[in-house]
Amino acid sequence: MLKHGGDCEENSMKTNLSPFTTFSLVVVLVGCGGSTKTGTIGAAGSGGAGSGAAGTSGGSGAGGSSTGAAGTSGGAGASGGAGTSGGAGTSGGAGTSGAAGTGTPDGGAAGATVDGSTEVPVGPLNAGVVANMRKVADWQLMQGGNGAIDWIHGALWTGIMAAYKATGDAKYLTAIKGWAQAANWALGGGITTNADNQCVAQTYFDTYLLAPGAADTNMVTGAKPSFDAMVTSGNTGWTWEDSLFMSPPGLTRLGVIENDPKYFALLDANWMRASKSLYSAADGLWCRDPNCNGTYWARGVGWVIAGTARVLELLPATEANYAMYATNLKTIAAALKPWQGTDGLWRSDITHPARFPGPESSGTAFMTFAIAWGVNAGILDRATYQPIAQKGWDGLLTCVDASGKLGYVQGVGGAPATAPAGNSQPYAVGAFLLAGAEVAKW
Repeated sequence: MLKHGGDCEENSMKTNLSPFTTFSLVVVLVGCGGSTKTGTIGAAGSGGAGSGAAGTSGGSGAGGSSTGAAGTSGGAGASGGAGTSGGAGTSGGAGTSGAAGTGTPDGGAAGATVDGSTEVPVGPLNAGVVANMRKVADWQLMQGGNGAIDWIHGALWTGIMAAYKATGDAKYLTAIKGWAQAANWALGGGITTNADNQCVAQTYFDTYLLAPGAADTNMVTGAKPSFDAMVTSGNTGWTWEDSLFMSPPGLTRLGVIENDPKYFALLDANWMRASKSLYSAADGLWCRDPNCNGTYWARGVGWVIAGTARVLELLPATEANYAMYATNLKTIAAALKPWQGTDGLWRSDITHPARFPGPESSGTAFMTFAIAWGVNAGILDRATYQPIAQKGWDGLLTCVDASGKLGYVQGVGGAPATAPAGNSQPYAVGAFLLAGAEVAKW
């Protein structure tokens, strides 16, 4: 098991709590759920250029280093203007639909419209972006050794799911199910409250949510006992940045699947506890471990903002602390904005870019995903943040070689470091695919 250490300065409770206090949120419900378990809940879609709702459907919907596909919606709510929101595509029998809204696509349609039996939201996506997603996903799947159920591969498979939803290509879903079935849809370490071990659960649950039904409850029951153990123990183990991607997205999805607020209550309590020791209100960024003394690690911050987006994808907008997570997404995005390089990439040490001046793709990919998701969900201002996410995506493409290998990835670690041109890692591929699935909507 990886050890998580660090020597950072803990900020005061007063300083850190201010952006994370409890909010209540009045929402407009957009669209109605198909035949999902819990009905549809969604934030209001916005008009104009078609930025979408963050809305999630009832029925339901990373540590190391990575983030996820856009939220599901029981039916397609519409927004005015040039685009649609509430779902990127069509919803089928179980009521799952696309990610939070689309704008006018740049590159025409990519992929085929998929019928309801596959439950895959496919809309008019940017063909060039989807082609690059396929190229990178296919390279990774050809490498072999992707069968582990650790956080490194858990993050990867969130991206493979995003590739499936973007392309409708059954080979990606077949690969996901083959990986999960080989592990019996269970977690490494058995019943565990370790966040790293829980990373894979979010993809198990997303697979179930494609077409939820009694025949597939094994996709849920293998991981559920670990989250239930957290509820029983009041687990306080989200003590490092990475953990906010590893555990919260799965916990959120389980809360939707079970229609049980106890999972959201644990989510909120653990998240707020983590914010007290990891969040710096002065800089708007999160430390990897307590007492970071102003060093902000790109992949670590990427884990947090991507984990936030993955929570918001499925968290009911009526949940009392929904606005807290939306505020966190906006605060981090604003803090990252001035530190983006001219090449679109963030450096491993975000606020000291000259320390490691070379590109680093894994942190950039997670950040790009979350910012693009926030734009598509209507949480981030499109005019301000779409160009930032687009620039991030364009920078990521410079890190992909002709074979589809994503390079310039910092290896497993817990602090800023170099990222050699030839180094690739599964978690970075997952983040790249998550980012592509959102940028493809433009």
